[in-house]
Amino acid sequence: MNILSFDIGGTSIKYGVVEKGGIIVQKDSVKTPGADCKNAIPDLIINIFQELSRDHKISAIGISTAGLIDSDKGIVTLSANLPGYTGCKLKEKIEPKTGVKVFVENDANCAALGEMWKGAGKNSKFIVFLTLGTGVGGACILNEKLYKGFHGFAGEFARLAGTSDILEKKERTDFLFDKTASTSSLVNRYKKLTGQTINGLDLMNKVKEKDAHALKVYDDFIDSLCGGLDTVVSLFDPEVIVVGGGISAQGEFFFSHLNKVFQQYIPKGYEDVLIKKAMLENDAGVYGATYICLHKDYVV
Repeated sequence: MNILSFDIGGTSIKYGVVEKGGIIVQKDSVKTPGADCKNAIPDLIINIFQELSRDHKISAIGISTAGLIDSDKGIVTLSANLPGYTGCKLKEKIEPKTGVKVFVENDANCAALGEMWKGAGKNSKFIVFLTLGTGVGGACILNEKLYKGFHGFAGEFARLAGTSDILEKKERTDFLFDKTASTSSLVNRYKKLTGQTINGLDLMNKVKEKDAHALKVYDDFIDSLCGGLDTVVSLFDPEVIVVGGGISAQGEFFFSHLNKVFQQYIPKGYEDVLIKKAMLENDAGVYGATYICLHKDYVV
């Protein structure tokens, strides 16, 4: 049994043929269409399916995609980044042309499921997954199942804000997690402090060189991150927090320091909660899309 799984992002669409046991036997990527995604993306998926079906027996298609998703109907209900993608009926368009079932889920949710199945959350039942990039994304795994909430938006940690920040400032949006704990907020802090524009990698190199300005903004960033994670832990009581995104490439340097500071924030009883680096990197969405094909009851 082979699953053809896709991970649709803003710049590229990664895909792979995955065996039932979770081995990717073939993978590749293509550029995401720049227009009319409502039609262009389903057509692209159908073409890739037809090509790969010559060499592989494909029994289902899993799709991890950016945007708000009605996974029951396989529809993209809202997409902010892909032009003309809102309203795309992936399931309806692809199933008749391929003859196989199509399963669709949000990309952060798929990445969380992938990390639970084959990555840093393996053997854990309660997981908070967090992506730190231009913004903050996330998902929650409760007792090995995805928690989506009533509206399907659970895990939107970008909306978190510290109570003291709300009380001290009229503009609550200035202190949303998305603005204070994303990696883009780190470079924005540096620019505000020094007047200099810098990319994330160069800033982290300055941190390692113990540059005073870089250390200042980095410490502020870590404090903001841990403050938000303290709230998340109190709400969901996870075994592990899995963090992906660009800054996770810093590896042990970042995660050892983050875990140390995190212990200063969390209340007694949570000392065994660890923050781990996401392991699957570019394959997380493909694994998650495969998982939803194999486990129809993956949602709480």
